Amino acid sequence: MRNYNWDDICQYVEEWHWVANIWDNFERMIELNLWKEVESKLYSIAKPLIAEGKFIRTTSSRAHYGHVVFHIEPKIEDQTIQIIWQISDEKIIPVDYIPIIFEGIIDAIIEYFHKTNITLTSMKIIVYDGSHHEVDSRQLSYRIAAAIACRKALANAEFIRIPS
Repeated sequence: MRNYNWDDICQYVEEWHWVANIWDNFERMIELNLWKEVESKLYSIAKPLIAEGKFIRTTSSRAHYGHVVFHIEPKIEDQTIQIIWQISDEKIIPVDYIPIIFEGIIDAIIEYFHKTNITLTSMKIIVYDGSHHEVDSRQLSYRIAAAIACRKALANAEFIRIPS
């Protein structure tokens, strides 16, 4: 059975990919309402979580390195997901990887919805640590690392229902 709200989510994600490439007004934070057109019960996490994801692959031809650490906390006052970038030292993770890390987090939240039918909102996600490799770091590696971190955190999370 097809979820007809999926089209609305896809349209929103397409808009997000377009917005993520506009950096004129970016102030180290973005606020999203992923589920504004979806009729569903909304949930948030019950307790703060720390998420760490690593995607490290070494091969003879092309290696991959991505490492991201973020803090997820409930934000019950509104029904948005706020993603904040708190890494100021480009030696930790260069700013070029911000959009792809944010996209990895969003992808994991939407994937979680499809697997469990739990619509997560009202969260603050603070990216505060990670690491970078001068040669092996790639955008895809950071996207996968962010998604891995989010998946691992959500797998161990307790959820509370958000009143509509």
